[in-house]
Amino acid sequence: MISAPDEILLCMCTAKLDGEAKRWYEDNMSLTHWETLKSALLERFTTSDSSSKIFEQLKERKQKLDETITSYYDAVIKLCQSARTTQAFLKVAKDEQELQEENSTEQESTQPYLPFITNTVSTTSKKIQTGRDFYSQQRSNPRRQEPHHTVTYYTRREQQPNRQPSHPWTQPDSQHRPCSICQRINHRTNVCYYKKSHGCYKCGQPDHQIRDCPQNFIYKSKLHKSANCSSINIIGGIELEIKIQGHKTYILADVATNLITDLLLGNDWIYANNVIIDSPHQHIFLMNENRKVIVSTPFIKPKQLRLPVLLTEEI
Repeated sequence: MISAPDEILLCMCTAKLDGEAKRWYEDNMSLTHWETLKSALLERFTTSDSSSKIFEQLKERKQKLDETITSYYDAVIKLCQSARTTQAFLKVAKDEQELQEENSTEQESTQPYLPFITNTVSTTSKKIQTGRDFYSQQRSNPRRQEPHHTVTYYTRREQQPNRQPSHPWTQPDSQHRPCSICQRINHRTNVCYYKKSHGCYKCGQPDHQIRDCPQNFIYKSKLHKSANCSSINIIGGIELEIKIQGHKTYILADVATNLITDLLLGNDWIYANNVIIDSPHQHIFLMNENRKVIVSTPFIKPKQLRLPVLLTEEI
């Protein structure tokens, strides 16, 4: 191995470096010759007073006149890394561990006194303290005993604040419930702009009120892409009854917030009810299982759409 070429010795030496020696070599990659690297390694890691020399260099290191701040900073960092030996690291780690143990011991010893010096006191401590105050009041005024109902009133008054944090869900959540008509959450259902003047303003039928409406709204949120690649905001689903010339059909329809029409029937309704759309004759036919016509209806020319323009605050 001694008679090997310098290139092989250099490669073997750099491959075997580990720990502090490897970090030192990464900061001195310019040492590409074996003899130079060998002498530098011996000077750095075999000299007994190498750490003291580095500390002296670090103490006396000053920024030169023609030296930039970056170069001076890099030089100081290299000196600090060179002086950091394994023994020094272990000593710092041991001191830090002892300091953490002392802090944890101090926190455990002062923990029982924390409720008396902090502003946040548990309800149990408050109840015990209240009982002590009431007991001391009875001891100080033995002749002014109140009836038993006074004690009951005092206990109820002290128990009221304990109920508030334990039952926060009992507060009214009407501001979080969406409107039953347009499903927005910035207003109530009874003041909705789209509310109908008669009948059920949830489904639009005139034969019942909203409290008797059989339609159950299923809340869900998803986005659909329309034919022109615009997004349709779906907020829920509801079962609808669609009458065509008296013939009833049913469908579970999605409820959207950004449609300009009252209803859009898709392929799911067409397939389920065997619907045939005759565009040349302007008719719609509903067929039964035997391919017989159940009912037909002509196309109806829609009225001119006149939609209101609302401000953002009014929607």
